[in-house]
Amino acid sequence: FNFSDSLLAILAQRLVRRLCPHCREAQPAAPEALQGLARQYLLSACDGVAQPSAENVQHQVEQWQHRHGRGPQGLMLYRAHEAGCPHCEHHGYLGRLGLHELMLSNDTIRSQIRHRASGSELRQSALAAGMKTLRQDGIDKMLHGLTDLNEVLAATNL
Repeated sequence: FNFSDSLLAILAQRLVRRLCPHCREAQPAAPEALQGLARQYLLSACDGVAQPSAENVQHQVEQWQHRHGRGPQGLMLYRAHEAGCPHCEHHGYLGRLGLHELMLSNDTIRSQIRHRASGSELRQSALAAGMKTLRQDGIDKMLHGLTDLNEVLAATNL
């Protein structure tokens, strides 16, 4: 009986506070903020040595604009209202939200496990197969207005 043959997936998850939908504040995202966010997004999927190229950063921003853009204002960034509202008991947050990183097993990963590959090699194979990191999932949920950057960064420290 081999562990690698029975492994289906590995899931990592973190909880973050959900922005109150009644009082969250939206503001158009500045281009510099989007560039920094795209760097964070792309850096979370690399080995930490190589910096993402300017072209990759711009491509990521364009993907977000297409997927999450809201009319003429473009992308919006959300944050908790300082004073909150009665719905969230004046905290600005209402409930929790899960961030997830799901690594699905495939032939490459099973082979790497059998040959005792390093964790970074397994991670690179999983990313190549389409895995999203916790930070990437958090940034996507932040762009949907479900949480804010402070919550994502706190839960996904590198």
